[in-house]
Amino acid sequence: MIGPRGYVHSEVHAEGAEQAAENAEKTRFFWCDEYRESVARGWRLPFWGWGMKRILAVCLVFGAVLLGQGKAPVAFDAASLKVAETGLPIANGALQMKGGPGTNDSGRMSWGRVQLRTLLMKAWEVEDYRIVGLPPNRGSGTFAVTATMPPETTKQQFQLMLQNLLIERFQIKLHHETRVYPGYDLVVAPGGAKLKAVDPDAPELWLTGKPEYDKDGFMILPPGHSHAIALGAEGTHANFQSWTLAEFMPFLRGFISDSVGSTSHVADKTSLTGTYDFRLAFNPRNGDSTVVARGESVTVGADDSALPDLFKALEKQMGLKLVKSKGFPLDTIVIDHAEKIPLEN
Repeated sequence: MIGPRGYVHSEVHAEGAEQAAENAEKTRFFWCDEYRESVARGWRLPFWGWGMKRILAVCLVFGAVLLGQGKAPVAFDAASLKVAETGLPIANGALQMKGGPGTNDSGRMSWGRVQLRTLLMKAWEVEDYRIVGLPPNRGSGTFAVTATMPPETTKQQFQLMLQNLLIERFQIKLHHETRVYPGYDLVVAPGGAKLKAVDPDAPELWLTGKPEYDKDGFMILPPGHSHAIALGAEGTHANFQSWTLAEFMPFLRGFISDSVGSTSHVADKTSLTGTYDFRLAFNPRNGDSTVVARGESVTVGADDSALPDLFKALEKQMGLKLVKSKGFPLDTIVIDHAEKIPLEN
């Protein structure tokens, strides 16, 4: 399992744990079940003195063993992690993780093309700038990942499974440090938020075909959980459907970086926990002519329309405000070693 400093620490071998459980089942005292049932029914069985102490000790010891059998799994049932094939067209949605906890395919996940840095971000749930020490040639390759797990696997269990997979296959050694990062608090602006509440159970949407735009420059999206971001010479047009602010935060950090020219952390202080439709059009410091829609990129034309900066756009269009913070002390993942190519499956 992952220790407090991020290294792999050994536990009881699987076969040893199975043997212990088998022995516990063979030697488990009848009195444990009998006494537990008596308590549940309000009975009092005649267990006194030293004999009672022995029985309680046996119950506690073997109860702990049995509870240990229900410990959360720390490894995928099966996993494949290999270098992604190059020179092939990127399949629709290949740059996004599919499946896993909280989805309709909770017992399986797949990621067609992903960098190690992105996998680390997913496994430890940290932003890009909170992973340091990864050599450039360790973060540029792309990999294909598939894994299966029990359908009831939680998000936390999934992250631990992914951590262990990456540490094992890339032979990663790492440690944690607390570093202070500049940033902002996102709060509700005077006058209230301007977000449209929608159904939180909207289906996941993957875009296909050539994008179309409305008169305001936003990409037109069919109903469903999705987003599209058009980055043009005139500015950025971001369209989010069935989105939470928690999902929006990584995008907002990127928008701030584009606008102020430096990495900044953002803390959500809005207390808005719903699912919303919202749009954001602003003029960052720099721009290009690329559209990013669920990870897919295409080139589009640009016009000369004037847009407000990010800070004014947030307040006017979404009813939210960025307030400068004194700084955030955050856990940082420091990579001491990582192989360029993962070990074979």
